Amino acid sequence: GIAEKIADGPMSKLTPARKAAVRRHDKFTAIVITPLVGLTLFAALFPSQPTHEILTYAITLYLVADVVYHALVPHCQPSGHRVATIMLHHALSLMMCAHSLLHPIHAHICWRCTLVEANTLVHNANKVLRWRALNIAFYLSKTHPARTPPRQPHQLY
Repeated sequence: GIAEKIADGPMSKLTPARKAAVRRHDKFTAIVITPLVGLTLFAALFPSQPTHEILTYAITLYLVADVVYHALVPHCQPSGHRVATIMLHHALSLMMCAHSLLHPIHAHICWRCTLVEANTLVHNANKVLRWRALNIAFYLSKTHPARTPPRQPHQLY
């Protein structure tokens, strides 16, 4: 079952100090990502230039904070490979944010790119709370049955 997979997973090979650092970062992420997911949904439901810019600034702030945290506490992840993939993801995300901030007409792309953070929220909440419903929600959030077609240039703000 799930308990056996967790017991045999990468966390079982970590020192107690490293496990504590991983859990602290998981809690931090679950708390900080929650309002970002809320802002993402708000920007999707009520699209406007100000909502897109607020989301972009908020995501940028989170990304910079998390990059600094990972640089200072790299053992907050179970492996160096995980740190590297997170840093790459954050670097690419910061490039998207920079583009949106430098070219405000493209700020609407940010909410589409940050929809993935709903999956991050459910994943980290599941790791912190260990609720079966969150585990199911995590796997459901990885499936994306409804894709919205890209906007045509004449449909931009």
